[in-house]
Amino acid sequence: MCFEREDELGRVSNGGAWAAIVKLGKDLQGEGKDIGQIIRRQVGDGSKTLFWKQSWFGQYSFKQVFPNLFALEKHKNCKVSQRIRQDSGGILGFNWEWRRTNLNSNLSDECSDLEEMIRSYPFKDGSDTWVWNGEVNGEFSTHSCRAWFNNQCWRIPSVNTMWLKWVPAKVNSFVWRVSLNRVPVRVNLLARGVTIPTSGCPLCSNDDEDVDHLFFNCPVAQETWRRISWWLDFDFTSHGSIYNMLSFLINDNVRGWKWKVKMVVAFATIWEIWNCRNKRIFSNTRAPMDCLVDEIKVQAFTWITHRGKKITTIWDKWMINPWEGIVML
Repeated sequence: MCFEREDELGRVSNGGAWAAIVKLGKDLQGEGKDIGQIIRRQVGDGSKTLFWKQSWFGQYSFKQVFPNLFALEKHKNCKVSQRIRQDSGGILGFNWEWRRTNLNSNLSDECSDLEEMIRSYPFKDGSDTWVWNGEVNGEFSTHSCRAWFNNQCWRIPSVNTMWLKWVPAKVNSFVWRVSLNRVPVRVNLLARGVTIPTSGCPLCSNDDEDVDHLFFNCPVAQETWRRISWWLDFDFTSHGSIYNMLSFLINDNVRGWKWKVKMVVAFATIWEIWNCRNKRIFSNTRAPMDCLVDEIKVQAFTWITHRGKKITTIWDKWMINPWEGIVML
């Protein structure tokens, strides 16, 4: 939850505990810590929650995650209930009101990504509420509030949304959803009541397919990360989970073009593991490991070549040693 708007938490008086929490939250935000980890918006009928401007899906608002779509929105203060409808069977529909009729292919892809994300949201019956994550029952207590604020003095920052301009918007969106555990892997589908024949991983059949297994712990994923690590001369494999790996990369204070290359390669690897998984399920095709790794290299090269700033790329060198395949201008 970012305090860009005073009304994120409703009207705040000059005194009292709630005003103190908001003030502390702003102070912590200045230190890179986010009160949105502990206070979140739970949407029910959507009549009291701003669709674009309030952080009701994860820690960041859709205004921040999809700025291009937000720019096209006719009514920027619209409520969730004005953009999303749900029939008696729980099927979601969308009521978009754009400033122009036809969206180009990129905006259309972003809109599809947004709709897919929303379909994974656990809407509740009744009115919209604020939920306190410091207690299992979601109820606020001064004890848990104090404990959380004290904990922020030493806590490692969580994964922040990083919109990497060197990769397509749909890939940024997908990796963000991976970090939130909001992609339709089989364990998540079963948790949402979707009937599927098995919860097993389609790539290895050794374990249930959850986010960490598919993208990090599956033997196919592990071997993929091992080969990519050797090629890039950077160890992606030592972090224990996909969340920890993304957190390590995104919260790295040393930025520059080499950091962007590592991020692009990581995003490409996650993206291609997902594509490999889908081909296995829907086309019953199994790509050899060499082909999967080469596809990651090709994808990363394409993104960097067409989206990178002040660089030139050399294909032959890139495939052997990526650091020799990039020249800064």
